[in-house]
Amino acid sequence: CLLVEAIWCSVACLLVIVIFRSEPPLPPSAAAAQSAALRAVGEIRRGNFFQSYLASLASLLRSPGFCLLFISYGISTGVSYTIATLLNSFLSPRFPNRQTDFGWIGFLMVVGNTVGAMVGGLVLEYSQRYRATTLGIYALIVATTVGYTLACVYTPLPAVYAVGFASGAALGAMLPVGFEFAAEITYPVTESTSAGGLNMSAQAFGIAMILGMEPAFSQLGVLPAGLLLTGIAVLGFLLTCFVKEDLRRKQLEQRAPAAHSEHDHLKPLI
Repeated sequence: CLLVEAIWCSVACLLVIVIFRSEPPLPPSAAAAQSAALRAVGEIRRGNFFQSYLASLASLLRSPGFCLLFISYGISTGVSYTIATLLNSFLSPRFPNRQTDFGWIGFLMVVGNTVGAMVGGLVLEYSQRYRATTLGIYALIVATTVGYTLACVYTPLPAVYAVGFASGAALGAMLPVGFEFAAEITYPVTESTSAGGLNMSAQAFGIAMILGMEPAFSQLGVLPAGLLLTGIAVLGFLLTCFVKEDLRRKQLEQRAPAAHSEHDHLKPLI
């Protein structure tokens, strides 16, 4: 199984190296053009890329909105990692010796995660309401987390399958929306830097929450531990409420519609 996964990952990596360009020949938007110019000027003034990168990190740390999103995004992904990793802790007390079912529930969570990521991105692209979309998804995360906990305690296994899929979809929808929201409120810092910060938050909170929740399940039981996890998700929702919708990238696009439309027909497909 691991060998098959390694082969697929290697093939995907080679396709990216061979097919994808590092960047399009022309900036696809006014915001992208200004970001490239700012990066070039910053590297000339500071002398090297490393110092420019440190300046970008300092800019992120000085952004209250990004700091709040850093924590709330980490909490949402930490909840996702905890549910996926501690499936046995959730399900074994009520459904012993059903490991095959646990595996399929985990599979449905992954499928739901993929579907949620696609739907979340489409909703954001259609609505262009970053803060409202993020809060709506976070509300779904809270609802599905408490629903999954109650399903594991009180409902038959088919209901756990359904709620597990819904939980995975809600948690997956946060991925593209969180990255785009961070890119907007931290512009002109590059998207890769803000996305890297959110990924670091996801890993740190994921590890901490898994290590913290595992003894909670053994000592408190499924229902109290699940409600504790829900409370942590509520905390993330409340922190997100304080993130201001400062859409810097979109404001630049609105100020330069002519420059944007001039290059629309030159956008590359890759």
